[in-house]
Amino acid sequence: MRFRGEYQHSVDSKGRVSLPAKFRKALPDEVTIVPVSNADFGKALYVFSDEAYDEWMDSFFDTEEGGYNPRSKKHIALHKYLNSSAESVAIDAAGRVKLSPKQCDKVGIDKNVTIIGEGDHIEIWDSQALEEYMDSIDPFGSFLED
Repeated sequence: MRFRGEYQHSVDSKGRVSLPAKFRKALPDEVTIVPVSNADFGKALYVFSDEAYDEWMDSFFDTEEGGYNPRSKKHIALHKYLNSSAESVAIDAAGRVKLSPKQCDKVGIDKNVTIIGEGDHIEIWDSQALEEYMDSIDPFGSFLED
């Protein structure tokens, strides 16, 4: 399944958020959540199946040069950063995931979130931050130039 769409939710008092029913059907019982905070890509929690997480991690390393190189300082640093900030989280019977306070702090999530589908993964954004990010981009600008 390819994840698509946008859904408004709230983080409850126990730090849980409900995943959209359409998304839950395609996810395993446990997911990997990674905080991503980057000036170009915004701040969000990325939610992956284990398989999609492994593919995403592999995408950072040049496959033409053999993929991840455990002797490269650059590769080691990125690999260590992403894996150490990732958490495996069970989806409960009500379709909720418990968000880590540390991860939420890293990406600025407090109460109101927007959950979006991004093809192979889901992103959980602070609703205001996503609105500001979306307002800052011109998705068709480069395609419309002559």
